[in-house]
Amino acid sequence: MVACSTPYNAKGLMKAANEATETLVNESSDPEVIDVRSLKPFDLYSIGKSVKKTHCVLIVEECMRTGGTGASLRAAIINNFWDYLDAPIMCLSSQDVPTPYAGTLEE
Repeated sequence: MVACSTPYNAKGLMKAANEATETLVNESSDPEVIDVRSLKPFDLYSIGKSVKKTHCVLIVEECMRTGGTGASLRAAIINNFWDYLDAPIMCLSSQDVPTPYAGTLEE
């Protein structure tokens, strides 16, 4: 599931997702990529359809795991589709550290 902030970011993330999908298909998996276009409300229909088909979820996001979009998305999936999951929801995100706001701290 892909959520992004700019059109440029969206294009890059979707290309990287379709490349990852091709790799997984070559390894005998059957992945799906969902572009989460709306964060409020989540497109639970498309998400639910995918969860019911695949029975597992990997959320990929560039922000940190705690308090990010992925955490809200994970909660929505658990609340609505718990019975369809065969494994814990996995999340691939950046390090769970505070984001620096000052340029000198960023460096």
